[in-house]
Amino acid sequence: MRTILFFRAPGWGSWHDCVEGVSLYAREHDWMMMDLPQPSNMRAVSDMLCGVVPDGLLIDAPLEDEPEQTRFFSGVPAIVLEPPSLPCRFPALVHDNRAIAEMAAEELMGTKLSLRNLAYVPFPQNTKWSEARGAAFAEIVRARGGTCTTFTRGSLGKFLSKLPKPAGVFTANDTTAQQVMMAAVAEKLHVPKDIAVVGVDDERCYCESTSPGISSVRTERKAVGYLFASMLDKMIEDRSSAPPVTVYAPVGVTQRGSTRQLRVADVDVERAIEFIRRNACSAKISLDDVAAVMKCSRCIATRRFRNATDRSIMDEIHDVRFLRMCELLRTTQTKISAIVNFCGYTSEAFPKRYFLKRTGSTMRSWRKENSLFAHNG
Repeated sequence: MRTILFFRAPGWGSWHDCVEGVSLYAREHDWMMMDLPQPSNMRAVSDMLCGVVPDGLLIDAPLEDEPEQTRFFSGVPAIVLEPPSLPCRFPALVHDNRAIAEMAAEELMGTKLSLRNLAYVPFPQNTKWSEARGAAFAEIVRARGGTCTTFTRGSLGKFLSKLPKPAGVFTANDTTAQQVMMAAVAEKLHVPKDIAVVGVDDERCYCESTSPGISSVRTERKAVGYLFASMLDKMIEDRSSAPPVTVYAPVGVTQRGSTRQLRVADVDVERAIEFIRRNACSAKISLDDVAAVMKCSRCIATRRFRNATDRSIMDEIHDVRFLRMCELLRTTQTKISAIVNFCGYTSEAFPKRYFLKRTGSTMRSWRKENSLFAHNG
């Protein structure tokens, strides 16, 4: 049994999916893992180990200098997640910032929005990853014939107001996107008509706390945690097995109201779409609920929704549920019957037929082809 110390930076919040990925690997490989917030008192940690020397260290986002953990546990194999700068003295697992920028550019400049006036809002504190993300985005935008302005200092609201409209704004992460949304409200700018916004990380606590919600580039964080742990396991077996830097790519954009343009502008339909996004996986949601959000009759709500989106209210509900089913099939070991229930269905027959129609595969077959973990079945 290996003893592994996992040091997490304070304020991980919704990065719990990554923790779950690490924990899953630990359970599969019979690790004794201590999950510790950092910075920690290394002497106290050593006392808890009762003299046992850890076999490996997983360290999230150390400071610029050598992490205290590696000085105290000298010689113990260590892997670092998202170091603030590269190169790093230890093997590192990092975002693919260019791939993230490419997905954001496609969301804003693709056929649905076709925006050519773009901007980048970096993380408030100077960080290498934010700079790299912004530089890649500006290069991609200009290569596609657009213009890109980067916010530097001063009033964010005034910066947004001066952008040629319509504009697309890519932000360093979701907390920055939330700040952009707040600044847009203060300047009485309409999202997404005046500015469309894309964040990074798909942190629901931020992305779904605004109106409209924030579209965001996402990674499968449970898989990132699983990869993080597996890299350390291989390094313990063979110190030379870990490359200096391993890059993990995003998997797509979760689209919310900040980039969704309706065929016919209708504020009530926008509100209904956000309501559906947040509540579609509840078995209790109904057409009457959506009509109530739109403050009109069921018949009128149905007509207005189709006029604005070219699809029915139920199409939207089933689409949100379908995407959630795909996510759970790909990233968890949850039984299919439970997934169906989690996604708002009270029986399995309809969702299984719907899934087969959408993908050409049964849920079980699709999971075998797309699961992030080889053991999923």
